Amino acid sequence: MKRLFTFIVLSFGLIITSLGQSSTGYVFVVKIASSWDGLITFYETFYDGRRFSETVPLTKDQFCLRIRGHEKSMANPDHQDLLALYGIEDTCQIDALGRVATHGIIDSLWKLRYAVYPYHIESPDTLGWTGNIQNPYVPTPAQKRILAQMGMDTVFYTIFGDNLFHLLKAMEDPQWVANYKNAQ
Repeated sequence: MKRLFTFIVLSFGLIITSLGQSSTGYVFVVKIASSWDGLITFYETFYDGRRFSETVPLTKDQFCLRIRGHEKSMANPDHQDLLALYGIEDTCQIDALGRVATHGIIDSLWKLRYAVYPYHIESPDTLGWTGNIQNPYVPTPAQKRILAQMGMDTVFYTIFGDNLFHLLKAMEDPQWVANYKNAQ
């Protein structure tokens, strides 16, 4: 039993290391799952190379302000515009008063997991990007592989650190979105 536990721990550590997430420090985390604040949960947390601690939930606006460097953040202590740093253009636009004017691609994160917006609302933007007809609440196996390659945990649909920003950048590319939608 001890040998099995060691194998599982080492395997998980190797997976995280292979995803480029072996460094320690505060990071931004996004989880695509129903929560008190919608379908996406935003966090700022300490990552020790193996697990999260000191987790602080954020609203969507707080997340945007912090990744843009407009609000105090342990994960962005130098107040850098992380979206500009990663070349992400039309996301989390801040108005002249320092408020979030638009969320951009952040509002499309739910589409990576769901075929249809799971809450019953009337909106023109209720179709997701998954093509899983058997279960519209999870991506297809091919889409899960794409998400895993981007660094997302496809069990809990969580992504953090550099991988999060690389995913947001990819989501701005219409060709990447088309490839994702067509992955069966």
